[in-house]
Amino acid sequence: MIRKLVALILISALTTVCHAESLDELYTSLIKQKREQISRALDLKDNSAFWEVYDKYEKKQAQHDNDAFNLIKKFNAKIESGSIEVQSMINMQAEFFRIEGRKSQTKQNQAEFFGYTLSKEDMFRFYQIDSKIDALIRSKIAEQMPLIAADVKID
Repeated sequence: MIRKLVALILISALTTVCHAESLDELYTSLIKQKREQISRALDLKDNSAFWEVYDKYEKKQAQHDNDAFNLIKKFNAKIESGSIEVQSMINMQAEFFRIEGRKSQTKQNQAEFFGYTLSKEDMFRFYQIDSKIDALIRSKIAEQMPLIAADVKID
């Protein structure tokens, strides 16, 4: 049952990845699909407490993802300019680590609240779905970030 569910999640999400026209559109679609997959995978009949916690969680995670998107846009602009300052790169790398830390901290902080609204089994299934969709989002973010070309000098 779980394997079939995971396969459905990935097929559904990958279909979205192939049809999305922009990163924002992709992100919105994946988050919507995530909600649908959670509804199908977990026994959430009349569990408004879960959805209240979930909506707060997704709002926080969306802000972290938005921060990452904005950092990538800034990084891409620096790459396109052809001149990158060392301190600027150090600062962007440090900011990326802070964003990742905040995202991880949000997951840890919300686990307690999800535990109040879900069975242990459903909480683990929730975090599996969350991790899989998050991995897809991260892979699309990574695609938007080019490697620094060998001929680009970091001053």
